[in-house]
Amino acid sequence: MIESSGPIGSDGTFSLSTGVSGEGAPAGDFRVKIEPDDSNLAVAKPGTKSMAKRKLPFPPQYADEETSGLKITIKPEPNDLPPIRLQKTAPRSVASVRVSD
Repeated sequence: MIESSGPIGSDGTFSLSTGVSGEGAPAGDFRVKIEPDDSNLAVAKPGTKSMAKRKLPFPPQYADEETSGLKITIKPEPNDLPPIRLQKTAPRSVASVRVSD
């Protein structure tokens, strides 16, 4: 399985890299998951039943590519993908990506 990843900037944009192969992502169809920066997660108060639970800044289904419903297609040329919009009751999170090989 090929995994590409990249941090999401404060403006919602991101660029991907794939392992040691460098910048970009290989061409193909991919399922997407969103992983928050652990340093930005709120942790439950010690001694509470939910101590091990962390509050995600988005609905938890987006943290797993099997349940996120998010898919992208990377073409062999430079890509400028449309924004990825996460659905939740609070204001939406938005991300966009430019991928090049």
